[in-house]
This record gives sequence, C-alpha cells and structure tokens, in this order.
Amino acid sequence: MFGLFKSSKPPRGPFFSDDPVHEEALQEHTTAYFYSGQALASFSPEARSGIMNDLRSRISGIYGASDGKEELRRLLAEYVLLYAGLCVLGLTEDEKAVMEYGRSPYITGQLHHHVRQAAELHDEMRSQLDRGLSDEELVAFANTRAAVMLYYSNALNMVRIRRGDTGPATDWYRPFVEAMLVWEEDNARERLGLPRVVPGELHGLPYYGFLEVVLAGENDPVGQWKRKFPQLHLAGQIEPL
Repeated sequence: MFGLFKSSKPPRGPFFSDDPVHEEALQEHTTAYFYSGQALASFSPEARSGIMNDLRSRISGIYGASDGKEELRRLLAEYVLLYAGLCVLGLTEDEKAVMEYGRSPYITGQLHHHVRQAAELHDEMRSQLDRGLSDEELVAFANTRAAVMLYYSNALNMVRIRRGDTGPATDWYRPFVEAMLVWEEDNARERLGLPRVVPGELHGLPYYGFLEVVLAGENDPVGQWKRKFPQLHLAGQIEPL
C-alpha cells in the first residue's frame, strides 16, 4: 500500500468540469494531503489514485442525486463520524495541544493509552489486531486512517460550500466536527469503562444531537443545536448563550 512517489502534484483529473475555481481548490486540497509531505504523502500511486477517483465518483453522485443537499449531508456526516471515531483513538496529548479542536476539555488525547482495548470495539481497528501490530503501530494506523477520512470530509465540505449549504450566521462544519469528536470520545470511554469527561447526566449524548440536526436538513444547524441545548457550547466555535 505504501511506497515512494516522485511527483509533487496529483495527476490532473476533474472534480468539477464546469467550475475552474473550485476545481483548483480541490486539486490544492489533494496536493496538501498526498504530495506535500503531509500525513498521506507515503501512499503509493495506486492508493492515491484509488482514493482520488473514489472521491470524484462520490462528488459526481451528489450532483446526480435527486436531492443533492440531502445526499451531500449524509455523505459528509458519514465521513466526519469515521474521522472522529479514529482520531480520538490515535490522538496524543501533544497532538491535542496543537490541533484545531484541542481547546475542548472533552477531547483529551488520552485514549491512545488504551488503543488495544479500543481496537476490539472498533470495526476497522479490530481487523488490524490479527496482524500482530504493536500499540504504537495501532496508533499510527488510526492516525493514518483518520487522515484519509479527513481528506474526504474536508473535500466534501468544499462541495457543500460551493452548493451554498451554509448557515445564516456561523458556518456549521467545524462545530459539527468538534461535536462528533466529543461524542466519539465519550462513547469510547463509556464502552471501555473509563471515566466520562463530559459532565451532566447525559454526558456526550447532546453532542450527538448535532448530527441529528445536520441530517434533518436544518438551514442553521448551529443555531438549532444551541437552542436545543443552550447550556452547552463547543470550545472552538460556539459560546454559551
């Protein structure tokens, strides 16, 4: 799967055939992930091409769907959840300190200490246990797969913006990602029998409510979530009411 690749730019292939500005933005997004020394720069040419072609196919499917907004939100939510579930298992305390969502006290960077037990409860991670990977290798696998899911998520978010699915005041993508990170960490802690860090009787469940608002097609997911849970906030984006 991994190998050296000499080119510093992705092969040209249209994501958007009719929008050169957004086409260039997605090409730059792909370059940043696969060709500029970032997390996925070690992927083989075949692996990179497979991921890029899959993304093109999914974008095409959105534009071919009878309800493109609904399909896009469903797909975006799917990849954000996949990213969040992997990210919280591989995230370290040092990485939390510099990550965009690291100001949240409910994203701890501590679950990597329990990665082997957590892998037993995670479908994709569980498949790696039979390979005899060390804990460090399991953490690296989680981080690599999280980066792939974030590549898809951020690309689909660019499609969302292009299609005008933005909130009237605060854009909802980054608050949504943070909420899913909080939810996935809380869910993992509950399943592992670890102390819960989200206070309150419901713990992380209200943060899962952000997903429900997004999938319901609300035009203002941030405002709707804040009205539903006015006592809560997201550290990076939303202040308490």
